[in-house]
Amino acid sequence: VLLNLMLIPRFGINGAAVATTLTYIFNAVLIIGYSWRNLGISPFSNAIVKSVPIGFFSMLIIFTSEKYIFESIDGFLFIPIIIFFLILYSFSLLSLNGLEEQDVEILKSIETKTGLKIEFIRNFIKRFI
Repeated sequence: VLLNLMLIPRFGINGAAVATTLTYIFNAVLIIGYSWRNLGISPFSNAIVKSVPIGFFSMLIIFTSEKYIFESIDGFLFIPIIIFFLILYSFSLLSLNGLEEQDVEILKSIETKTGLKIEFIRNFIKRFI
């Protein structure tokens, strides 16, 4: 609430967005700290430590290409850029061993609950684990 009172009058909706984001980050840090200290649970695995920089790097490539190649992203280019990001991020995760066996188990449960046939994706990912 204090951040909202400080940021909204000066920055409007952007101030509200920043205040909300900072509040969520602070909350996540508190939960992670509590889990680590009191429960002995470490939320950081090798896959998570690898996936965060890969995501930032992929976003950096997308934003840089958007800034220097395209004037701005309009509705026509939005979908192809999202698809390109997903392909780039997925390829980077696979090439740097950013996935674990738990990810394959999650895909299995998605397949079971939804009825989707994605066994080929699971088998492909298993080659990189």
